[in-house]
Amino acid sequence: MSDYFADAGYWFALIDEDDEFHASATEYAMLLETQNDRIATTQMVLNEVLNPRSGTTARQRQDAIALIDRIRQNRQVDIIPQSAEQFEEALALLRTVANDKEWSITDCAGFLVMWGLDISDALTGDHHFRQAGFTVLLKPART
Repeated sequence: MSDYFADAGYWFALIDEDDEFHASATEYAMLLETQNDRIATTQMVLNEVLNPRSGTTARQRQDAIALIDRIRQNRQVDIIPQSAEQFEEALALLRTVANDKEWSITDCAGFLVMWGLDISDALTGDHHFRQAGFTVLLKPART
């Protein structure tokens, strides 16, 4: 069973020292590694990590691919595959909140995974997870 859910913001924050959540994400990564805690994420989240890098430099694309490779090789990370059923359920959830929430379909798929696995802690700084009733763990660095 997974103990945490990792959103794209967590993965970005781990590799980008300028990210406002970098220090917090790094602290959690070290803590989770020492405690041997499990992390769930989704293929949709991994897509979200790769997509912004597609129109950037070759180096940034390669760095993003290397990050995905490290995530996939990490024995503590459970990657939930994207399926047609998952997409349809996430789309149905998105339809119900489309008028008053700015959730993405990737967020909705993550929420469904978290509810299904009874995970309450999200490795993210995204307030949408708080709106959905989860604990948002990443805090911005104080400036």
